[in-house]
Amino acid sequence: MHRKLSTVIASALAAACSGTVVSNDAAVGDAALGGDASVGDASVNDAADASKDTKTPLDVGPDDGSVSDATADAPPDAKPDGGKIGEGCMKSVISSNECAKTYGLTGCTTPPPELPTKAECAVLCEDSSAFYCSYDKLSLSLNCTFCAIGRRPEGFVPYLDHSSVGLWFRSVAMLEAASVDAFAILHDDLAAHGAPKELLALSKRARRDEMRHARLMSALAREAGCDVPPLAIAPAEGRDLEAIAIENAVEGCVRETYGALVAAWQATHVASPRLARIMDGIARDELSHAELAWRVHEWSLALLTPDARVRVERAMVNAVNELHTSAAADVSETMQRELGLPSSSCALTLVAELQSQLWRQALSSAA
Repeated sequence: MHRKLSTVIASALAAACSGTVVSNDAAVGDAALGGDASVGDASVNDAADASKDTKTPLDVGPDDGSVSDATADAPPDAKPDGGKIGEGCMKSVISSNECAKTYGLTGCTTPPPELPTKAECAVLCEDSSAFYCSYDKLSLSLNCTFCAIGRRPEGFVPYLDHSSVGLWFRSVAMLEAASVDAFAILHDDLAAHGAPKELLALSKRARRDEMRHARLMSALAREAGCDVPPLAIAPAEGRDLEAIAIENAVEGCVRETYGALVAAWQATHVASPRLARIMDGIARDELSHAELAWRVHEWSLALLTPDARVRVERAMVNAVNELHTSAAADVSETMQRELGLPSSSCALTLVAELQSQLWRQALSSAA
Protein backbone atom coordinates (compact mmCIF):
# COMPACT_ATOMS: atom_id res chain seq x y z
CA MET A 1 0.00 0.00 0.00
CA HIS A 2 2.84 2.39 0.84
CA ARG A 3 4.37 1.95 -2.60
CA LYS A 4 0.97 2.51 -4.25
CA LEU A 5 0.47 5.78 -2.39
CA SER A 6 4.04 6.81 -3.23
CA THR A 7 3.30 6.16 -6.90
CA VAL A 8 0.11 8.22 -6.82
CA ILE A 9 1.84 11.12 -5.09
CA ALA A 10 4.80 11.07 -7.45
CA SER A 11 2.45 11.01 -10.44
CA ALA A 12 0.35 13.87 -9.06
CA LEU A 13 3.46 15.98 -8.44
CA ALA A 14 4.62 15.37 -11.99
CA ALA A 15 1.25 16.30 -13.47
CA ALA A 16 0.50 19.39 -11.37
CA CYS A 17 0.75 22.64 -13.36
CA SER A 18 2.05 20.76 -16.40
CA GLY A 19 -1.25 21.09 -18.22
CA THR A 20 -1.85 17.34 -18.13
CA VAL A 21 -4.29 15.19 -16.26
CA VAL A 22 -3.40 11.55 -15.68
CA SER A 23 -5.87 9.39 -17.56
CA ASN A 24 -4.81 5.97 -16.30
CA ASP A 25 -6.28 5.34 -12.86
CA ALA A 26 -4.26 3.44 -10.28
CA ALA A 27 -6.48 0.92 -8.50
CA VAL A 28 -5.50 2.15 -5.05
CA GLY A 29 -8.92 1.65 -3.56
CA ASP A 30 -9.26 -2.02 -4.48
CA ALA A 31 -8.90 -5.11 -2.36
CA ALA A 32 -5.16 -4.52 -2.18
CA LEU A 33 -5.76 -1.71 0.31
CA GLY A 34 -4.04 -2.73 3.48
CA GLY A 35 -1.27 -4.58 1.68
CA ASP A 36 1.66 -5.51 3.86
CA ALA A 37 4.35 -3.36 2.23
CA SER A 38 6.49 -2.12 5.11
CA VAL A 39 6.55 1.56 5.99
CA GLY A 40 9.62 3.16 4.55
CA ASP A 41 10.09 0.73 1.66
CA ALA A 42 9.49 3.51 -0.85
CA SER A 43 10.29 7.21 -1.01
CA VAL A 44 7.66 9.92 -1.38
CA ASN A 45 9.41 10.68 -4.64
CA ASP A 46 9.36 7.10 -5.96
CA ALA A 47 7.82 6.97 -9.41
CA ALA A 48 6.21 4.04 -11.15
CA ASP A 49 3.62 3.55 -13.85
CA ALA A 50 0.07 3.55 -12.54
CA SER A 51 -1.91 0.53 -13.67
CA LYS A 52 -4.93 1.19 -15.88
CA ASP A 53 -8.34 0.62 -14.43
CA THR A 54 -11.53 -0.05 -16.32
CA LYS A 55 -14.05 0.21 -13.50
CA THR A 56 -17.52 1.50 -14.25
CA PRO A 57 -18.52 5.01 -13.13
CA LEU A 58 -19.10 5.40 -9.42
CA ASP A 59 -22.61 4.82 -8.07
CA VAL A 60 -22.29 4.40 -4.33
CA GLY A 61 -24.98 2.72 -2.30
CA PRO A 62 -28.60 1.71 -2.78
CA ASP A 63 -31.02 3.58 -4.98
CA ASP A 64 -32.10 6.04 -2.27
CA GLY A 65 -33.18 9.08 -4.14
CA SER A 66 -31.01 8.76 -7.22
CA VAL A 67 -31.85 10.81 -10.26
CA SER A 68 -33.13 7.78 -12.15
CA ASP A 69 -36.12 7.76 -9.77
CA ALA A 70 -36.64 11.51 -9.86
CA THR A 71 -39.70 13.07 -11.36
CA ALA A 72 -39.46 13.94 -15.02
CA ASP A 73 -41.21 17.26 -14.45
CA ALA A 74 -38.47 19.69 -15.45
CA PRO A 75 -38.40 23.47 -14.97
CA PRO A 76 -39.03 25.61 -18.07
CA ASP A 77 -35.33 26.35 -18.63
CA ALA A 78 -34.27 22.69 -18.36
CA LYS A 79 -32.55 21.05 -21.34
CA PRO A 80 -31.42 17.49 -22.14
CA ASP A 81 -27.89 16.59 -21.10
CA GLY A 82 -25.63 16.21 -24.11
CA GLY A 83 -23.64 13.03 -23.34
CA LYS A 84 -23.72 9.36 -22.39
CA ILE A 85 -22.82 10.18 -18.79
CA GLY A 86 -26.05 11.04 -17.03
CA GLU A 87 -28.01 10.18 -20.17
CA GLY A 88 -31.51 11.64 -20.38
CA CYS A 89 -30.95 14.24 -17.64
CA MET A 90 -32.83 17.52 -17.80
CA LYS A 91 -30.69 20.32 -16.32
CA SER A 92 -31.72 23.69 -14.94
CA VAL A 93 -29.39 26.26 -13.42
CA ILE A 94 -29.86 26.69 -9.66
CA SER A 95 -26.99 29.11 -9.06
CA SER A 96 -24.14 30.52 -11.09
CA ASN A 97 -21.11 32.80 -10.80
CA GLU A 98 -17.88 33.34 -12.72
CA CYS A 99 -16.22 30.31 -11.13
CA ALA A 100 -19.00 27.81 -10.47
CA LYS A 101 -22.42 26.67 -11.59
CA THR A 102 -24.93 24.38 -9.88
CA TYR A 103 -27.53 22.48 -11.92
CA GLY A 104 -30.65 20.69 -10.75
CA LEU A 105 -31.08 17.34 -12.54
CA THR A 106 -34.35 15.58 -13.28
CA GLY A 107 -35.46 12.57 -15.32
CA CYS A 108 -32.06 10.92 -15.73
CA THR A 109 -32.07 7.38 -17.09
CA THR A 110 -28.40 6.90 -16.13
CA PRO A 111 -27.27 8.66 -12.92
CA PRO A 112 -23.95 10.50 -13.15
CA PRO A 113 -21.06 9.24 -11.00
CA GLU A 114 -20.64 11.11 -7.71
CA LEU A 115 -16.99 11.94 -8.50
CA PRO A 116 -16.74 12.30 -12.28
CA THR A 117 -13.41 12.43 -14.08
CA LYS A 118 -12.28 15.68 -15.73
CA ALA A 119 -13.39 14.34 -19.10
CA GLU A 120 -16.82 13.42 -17.71
CA CYS A 121 -17.10 16.87 -16.13
CA ALA A 122 -16.55 18.45 -19.55
CA VAL A 123 -19.59 16.51 -20.82
CA LEU A 124 -21.82 16.97 -17.79
CA CYS A 125 -21.04 20.68 -17.41
CA GLU A 126 -21.13 21.25 -21.20
CA ASP A 127 -17.82 23.08 -20.97
CA SER A 128 -14.33 21.68 -21.56
CA SER A 129 -12.93 24.22 -19.07
CA ALA A 130 -14.78 22.55 -16.18
CA PHE A 131 -11.96 21.96 -13.71
CA TYR A 132 -13.97 19.79 -11.31
CA CYS A 133 -17.53 18.62 -10.78
CA SER A 134 -19.50 16.50 -8.35
CA TYR A 135 -22.99 15.02 -8.19
CA ASP A 136 -25.08 14.99 -5.00
CA LYS A 137 -27.52 12.06 -5.05
CA LEU A 138 -29.57 13.49 -2.18
CA SER A 139 -30.26 16.94 -3.63
CA LEU A 140 -30.10 15.75 -7.28
CA SER A 141 -27.67 18.55 -8.08
CA LEU A 142 -24.56 18.80 -10.24
CA ASN A 143 -21.86 21.22 -9.09
CA CYS A 144 -19.39 22.45 -11.72
CA THR A 145 -16.20 24.41 -10.97
CA PHE A 146 -14.53 26.33 -13.78
CA CYS A 147 -11.86 28.42 -12.05
CA ALA A 148 -8.50 26.81 -11.50
CA ILE A 149 -8.71 27.80 -8.21
CA GLY A 150 -3.15 16.28 9.40
CA ARG A 151 -5.82 14.64 10.75
CA ARG A 152 -8.11 16.61 13.08
CA PRO A 153 -9.76 15.23 16.20
CA GLU A 154 -13.50 15.60 16.68
CA GLY A 155 -14.41 19.13 17.75
CA PHE A 156 -11.24 20.78 16.46
CA VAL A 157 -11.78 23.37 13.73
CA PRO A 158 -8.45 24.44 12.22
CA TYR A 159 -7.74 27.63 10.34
CA LEU A 160 -4.68 27.84 8.10
CA ASP A 161 -3.60 31.47 8.15
CA HIS A 162 -1.96 32.43 4.84
CA SER A 163 -1.50 36.10 5.74
CA SER A 164 2.13 35.71 6.87
CA VAL A 165 4.81 33.04 7.16
CA GLY A 166 4.82 33.17 10.96
CA LEU A 167 1.05 32.87 11.28
CA TRP A 168 1.06 29.95 8.85
CA PHE A 169 3.66 28.13 10.97
CA ARG A 170 1.57 28.84 14.07
CA SER A 171 -1.64 27.49 12.58
CA VAL A 172 0.15 24.38 11.27
CA ALA A 173 1.78 23.83 14.68
CA MET A 174 -1.67 23.91 16.26
CA LEU A 175 -2.97 21.41 13.71
CA GLU A 176 0.00 19.11 14.33
CA ALA A 177 -0.59 19.35 18.08
CA ALA A 178 -4.24 18.46 17.56
CA SER A 179 -3.12 15.49 15.47
CA VAL A 180 -1.21 14.15 18.48
CA ASP A 181 -4.52 13.88 20.32
CA ALA A 182 -6.29 12.61 17.21
CA PHE A 183 -3.98 9.60 16.95
CA ALA A 184 -4.21 8.90 20.68
CA ILE A 185 -8.00 8.86 20.33
CA LEU A 186 -7.74 6.67 17.22
CA HIS A 187 -5.52 4.19 19.07
CA ASP A 188 -8.00 3.89 21.93
CA ASP A 189 -10.93 3.58 19.52
CA LEU A 190 -9.19 0.84 17.55
CA ALA A 191 -8.28 -1.04 20.71
CA ALA A 192 -11.87 -0.85 21.98
CA HIS A 193 -13.13 -2.44 18.77
CA GLY A 194 -10.53 -5.21 18.64
CA ALA A 195 -8.43 -3.89 15.75
CA PRO A 196 -5.31 -5.81 14.70
CA LYS A 197 -2.17 -5.14 16.75
CA GLU A 198 -0.38 -3.76 13.69
CA LEU A 199 -2.92 -0.91 13.41
CA LEU A 200 -2.50 -0.12 17.10
CA ALA A 201 1.29 0.01 16.71
CA LEU A 202 1.06 2.25 13.64
CA SER A 203 -1.29 4.66 15.43
CA LYS A 204 1.21 4.95 18.31
CA ARG A 205 4.00 5.62 15.84
CA ALA A 206 1.88 8.26 14.08
CA ARG A 207 1.28 10.00 17.41
CA ARG A 208 5.02 10.19 18.02
CA ASP A 209 5.52 11.58 14.51
CA GLU A 210 2.96 14.31 15.12
CA MET A 211 4.63 15.26 18.40
CA ARG A 212 7.85 15.82 16.46
CA HIS A 213 6.03 17.78 13.76
CA ALA A 214 4.37 20.00 16.37
CA ARG A 215 7.73 20.79 17.95
CA LEU A 216 9.27 21.63 14.57
CA MET A 217 6.43 23.89 13.47
CA SER A 218 6.25 25.59 16.88
CA ALA A 219 9.97 26.35 16.72
CA LEU A 220 9.60 27.80 13.23
CA ALA A 221 6.64 29.88 14.37
CA ARG A 222 8.64 31.30 17.27
CA GLU A 223 11.55 32.08 14.95
CA ALA A 224 9.08 34.09 12.86
CA GLY A 225 7.83 35.96 15.96
CA CYS A 226 4.62 34.00 16.64
CA ASP A 227 3.85 32.11 19.85
CA VAL A 228 1.76 28.93 19.65
CA PRO A 229 -1.05 28.69 22.24
CA PRO A 230 -1.58 25.36 24.02
CA LEU A 231 -4.42 23.09 22.94
CA ALA A 232 -6.74 20.98 25.06
CA ILE A 233 -8.73 18.41 23.07
CA ALA A 234 -11.40 16.49 24.96
CA PRO A 235 -11.38 12.76 24.12
CA ALA A 236 -14.32 11.32 22.20
CA GLU A 237 -15.76 8.63 24.43
CA GLY A 238 -17.69 5.53 23.45
CA ARG A 239 -17.78 6.02 19.68
CA ASP A 240 -19.25 3.28 17.54
CA LEU A 241 -17.35 1.79 14.63
CA GLU A 242 -19.28 3.74 12.01
CA ALA A 243 -18.36 7.08 13.61
CA ILE A 244 -14.72 6.00 13.74
CA ALA A 245 -14.81 4.88 10.10
CA ILE A 246 -16.37 8.16 8.95
CA GLU A 247 -13.78 10.27 10.75
CA ASN A 248 -10.95 8.09 9.42
CA ALA A 249 -12.26 8.33 5.85
CA VAL A 250 -12.48 12.12 6.03
CA GLU A 251 -9.39 12.94 8.08
CA GLY A 252 -7.11 10.13 6.97
CA CYS A 253 -8.08 8.86 3.54
CA VAL A 254 -8.86 12.35 2.19
CA ARG A 255 -7.25 15.14 4.20
CA GLU A 256 -4.10 13.43 5.44
CA THR A 257 -3.45 11.84 2.06
CA TYR A 258 -3.69 15.29 0.49
CA GLY A 259 -1.51 16.68 3.28
CA ALA A 260 1.25 14.23 2.38
CA LEU A 261 1.04 15.38 -1.23
CA VAL A 262 1.20 19.09 -0.31
CA ALA A 263 4.17 18.50 2.02
CA ALA A 264 5.98 16.70 -0.79
CA TRP A 265 5.19 19.65 -3.09
CA GLN A 266 6.56 22.09 -0.53
CA ALA A 267 9.75 20.06 -0.13
CA THR A 268 10.51 20.49 -3.83
CA HIS A 269 9.36 24.11 -4.26
CA VAL A 270 10.33 26.01 -1.10
CA ALA A 271 13.25 28.45 -1.37
CA SER A 272 14.92 27.47 1.91
CA PRO A 273 17.03 24.26 1.83
CA ARG A 274 16.48 23.88 5.57
CA LEU A 275 12.69 24.04 5.26
CA ALA A 276 12.87 21.72 2.23
CA ARG A 277 14.55 19.07 4.41
CA ILE A 278 11.95 19.53 7.15
CA MET A 279 9.02 19.24 4.73
CA ASP A 280 10.55 16.20 3.06
CA GLY A 281 10.66 14.41 6.41
CA ILE A 282 7.10 15.46 7.23
CA ALA A 283 5.91 14.29 3.80
CA ARG A 284 7.38 10.83 4.42
CA ASP A 285 5.71 10.63 7.83
CA GLU A 286 2.37 11.81 6.48
CA LEU A 287 2.57 9.19 3.75
CA SER A 288 2.83 6.47 6.39
CA HIS A 289 -0.13 8.05 8.24
CA ALA A 290 -2.16 7.96 5.03
CA GLU A 291 -1.24 4.29 4.64
CA LEU A 292 -2.54 3.67 8.16
CA ALA A 293 -5.79 5.47 7.31
CA TRP A 294 -6.40 3.29 4.26
CA ARG A 295 -5.70 0.13 6.28
CA VAL A 296 -8.16 1.27 8.95
CA HIS A 297 -10.62 2.03 6.16
CA GLU A 298 -10.43 -1.48 4.75
CA TRP A 299 -10.61 -3.10 8.18
CA SER A 300 -13.61 -1.04 9.36
CA LEU A 301 -15.63 -1.34 6.14
CA ALA A 302 -15.40 -5.12 6.36
CA LEU A 303 -17.17 -5.00 9.74
CA LEU A 304 -19.89 -2.47 8.91
CA THR A 305 -23.37 -3.06 7.51
CA PRO A 306 -24.01 -2.16 3.85
CA ASP A 307 -26.00 0.94 4.88
CA ALA A 308 -23.20 2.09 7.19
CA ARG A 309 -20.63 1.60 4.43
CA VAL A 310 -22.70 3.84 2.16
CA ARG A 311 -22.66 6.57 4.81
CA VAL A 312 -18.90 6.26 5.20
CA GLU A 313 -18.41 6.48 1.44
CA ARG A 314 -20.73 9.49 1.19
CA ALA A 315 -18.70 11.23 3.92
CA MET A 316 -15.59 10.64 1.84
CA VAL A 317 -17.25 12.16 -1.23
CA ASN A 318 -18.28 15.22 0.79
CA ALA A 319 -14.74 15.58 2.16
CA VAL A 320 -13.32 15.57 -1.37
CA ASN A 321 -15.82 18.26 -2.34
CA GLU A 322 -14.82 20.39 0.66
CA LEU A 323 -11.15 19.91 -0.18
CA HIS A 324 -11.74 21.32 -3.66
CA THR A 325 -13.25 24.41 -2.05
CA SER A 326 -10.38 24.94 0.40
CA ALA A 327 -7.77 24.33 -2.30
CA ALA A 328 -9.22 27.26 -4.24
CA ALA A 329 -7.97 29.77 -1.66
CA ASP A 330 -5.57 32.36 -3.07
CA VAL A 331 -1.93 31.98 -2.01
CA SER A 332 0.43 34.94 -2.41
CA GLU A 333 3.65 34.67 -4.35
CA THR A 334 5.53 35.35 -1.11
CA MET A 335 3.91 32.35 0.58
CA GLN A 336 4.57 30.21 -2.47
CA ARG A 337 8.24 31.16 -2.42
CA GLU A 338 8.90 31.20 1.36
CA LEU A 339 6.80 28.13 2.23
CA GLY A 340 6.68 26.28 -1.08
CA LEU A 341 2.89 26.28 -1.02
CA PRO A 342 1.17 25.49 -4.31
CA SER A 343 -0.79 28.22 -6.07
CA SER A 344 -4.55 27.80 -6.07
CA SER A 345 -4.50 26.41 -9.62
CA CYS A 346 -1.72 23.94 -8.75
CA ALA A 347 -3.48 22.93 -5.51
CA LEU A 348 -6.66 22.12 -7.41
CA THR A 349 -4.65 20.13 -9.93
CA LEU A 350 -3.14 18.11 -7.07
CA VAL A 351 -6.63 17.44 -5.67
CA ALA A 352 -7.90 16.46 -9.13
CA GLU A 353 -5.03 13.99 -9.54
CA LEU A 354 -5.80 12.31 -6.22
CA GLN A 355 -9.45 12.17 -7.20
CA SER A 356 -8.60 10.54 -10.53
CA GLN A 357 -6.01 8.08 -9.27
CA LEU A 358 -7.13 7.27 -5.74
CA TRP A 359 -10.44 8.42 -4.27
CA ARG A 360 -12.67 7.64 -7.23
CA GLN A 361 -11.20 4.16 -7.56
CA ALA A 362 -11.55 3.47 -3.85
CA LEU A 363 -15.22 4.43 -3.92
CA SER A 364 -15.85 2.51 -7.15
CA SER A 365 -14.35 -0.68 -5.74
CA ALA A 366 -16.47 -0.37 -2.61
CA ALA A 367 -19.73 0.15 -4.51
